[in-house]
This record gives sequence, C-alpha cells and structure tokens, in this order.
Amino acid sequence: MDLTLSEQQRDLVAATRGYADKNRTTSSDVPESRWREFAELGWFGLTLPERAGGLGATALDESLICREIGRALLPGPLLPTMLAARIAAEAGRADLTADFVEGRRRAGWALPDPPSESTRAADARRRVLEPRAPWFVVTETDRWSLIEADAGSVTEHRCLDESVSLGRLTLDPETAVTITAPETVRSLRTALSTRLAAILAGIAEAALEAATDHAKTRMQFGHPIGAFQAIKHRCADMAIAAESAWACAHFAAMLEQEDDRGAHRTALEAQSVAERAAFGNCRGNIQIHGAIGTTFEHSAHRLLERTHVTTRSYLSAPTELVAHLRAHERGGARG
Repeated sequence: MDLTLSEQQRDLVAATRGYADKNRTTSSDVPESRWREFAELGWFGLTLPERAGGLGATALDESLICREIGRALLPGPLLPTMLAARIAAEAGRADLTADFVEGRRRAGWALPDPPSESTRAADARRRVLEPRAPWFVVTETDRWSLIEADAGSVTEHRCLDESVSLGRLTLDPETAVTITAPETVRSLRTALSTRLAAILAGIAEAALEAATDHAKTRMQFGHPIGAFQAIKHRCADMAIAAESAWACAHFAAMLEQEDDRGAHRTALEAQSVAERAAFGNCRGNIQIHGAIGTTFEHSAHRLLERTHVTTRSYLSAPTELVAHLRAHERGGARG
C-alpha cells in the first residue's frame, strides 16, 4: 500500500486550502452563490461515479477535502450533503442526486434523541444540525434515510460559534428516501467515520498552528514564550497528536477505497484517535493563548466548540467501536 500522496492529490490539497483560507467566515449563513462555488469545486459528488454525475474520485480525495474543511472551520452542512448525494444515488434518485451534486439543495443532519427524550411521543420534532436545510440525513441501526423538512416547524438556536446552527423541526416521513441494504449501510457508516476523522484531524492541525504561531510571537521576560519548556513541550505533544490523527484518518481512507474487510473498524479507530487529538489540541491552544483564547476576538474557542459539535452530533466512535468489537467477538465464538 502506497501512502504517498500523488501530485494530483497535492494539487487538490493546495487548491482547497487556498480557497478555504480566502473564504473563512464566522457566520452560518452560507449564501447560494457560495454554496454553488462548493458544488463547482466538486465537493458534493467527489466519490460518486461519473454515470451518477460525480467525479469518480477516491475516499482519500474526499478525506483530503474534509481535512481542509475542518482546518478552516468552513460553515454549512458540507459533510451531510456529501453523504446525502450518496444516499440519493444508491436509491436511484437521479434527480435528487443531481440537485445535491450541483448545489441546488442542501442536507442537514438529524441528531439522535438522547435516552431521556426517546419516549416522548408528544413532541415529534427532531433535533437537527443546520435546521434551515430542506433535507436531512437520518441514521438508524439498519437504515439511512433522506427526509424532507416541514418548513413551518423550524425552531433555530444559534451557538456561541455563529458558524454552527442547531434547532428542532418536524420531518415528513412520506418524502423519505431510504437505504436498507446492509452492505450499503455499512459502507455509509464507514465513510462517515473516515470523513469525521479527517475533519477532526484538520481541527487538531489548526489548533496546533494557532498555538505555535502565538508561542513564537508572544514575549515574556524578554523571550518568546515558545522558548520555555512548559510551552515547547506542550506544542510538541500537540504536533504528535495532530500527526497521529491524520495518519489514522489517511490509513482508514486507504482501506475504505480498497474495500478492505477491516475498513469499518479502522475508520472507527481513526475517528476515536482524531477526537482525542482535536480536544487535546484545542485545549492546549486555549491554554497557550491564556485569557485571550476564550474571547470572541479570537478563534480558539471556535475550534473547541466545533470539535464538540462534530463529535456529539454524528456517530460516537468509542461507543460504535465497542459495539463493533463485541459483535465481532460473538461472531468468532459462534464460528
């Protein structure tokens, strides 16, 4: 297995990073013109086959894009829309697939209800990420669905990080586009964990870069604070964590595109490593910045909050990994 990026992939990273750096924003309001730019870059159909309107690229190519999305904290339901296009394509909905790929529609993410709310039948509204999206990806153990929102039922809540939006709304089950084939559901879950690992690795790298830049320029006792062991050792630990996160995400993407039997477990492991790296680096970044790391005038708090939203809104890697290992053990015992 060759883990070296090709020249085309290096160009893809450079182009994506350049675009993302020029279009950073703290607002969750992504105008239609900007969304169409995302679509023109091919982000929403990158891994779809050309016959479905995609580019036929690899899982690693898409993970490279997700890494830069995390690094720049780009707003909007980018990852859910990527997955929505795949669900629509697998369901044979060419019209809906084209709408997602070409940027005419967006898809948010329906959050799983916590145990305390799962039995409440009085409120049929779902907690969602990006409530202004017209479609939502809904995941269950044995199925993934795309369901249209009831536009009149939206209750929106802004986060401290204004580039993230949460809310509640009612979904219309009559519009559901559902995938139940076990292999396809498993493939989607693997892709989700791999892309989340890449996004979190990008966040870890952004926190590392912010911390080291500050350590080089912040003066104390006539020296940059990076000269002191307490700071330089923390930065070194953050560098190791960020590198480990991306290495795991990279390897998971390679196994996914080769359809390896261990791809799903590796993706969950990569997501778990990247979660720890992102949280650790975000906290280290805030600590190295001192008090200014917790104000709206600096992005340090946004990196931490995006990590919280990303890890709590999608699959829980540690929980999924434990369930996966237990199922594997039961299968081995039966065999």
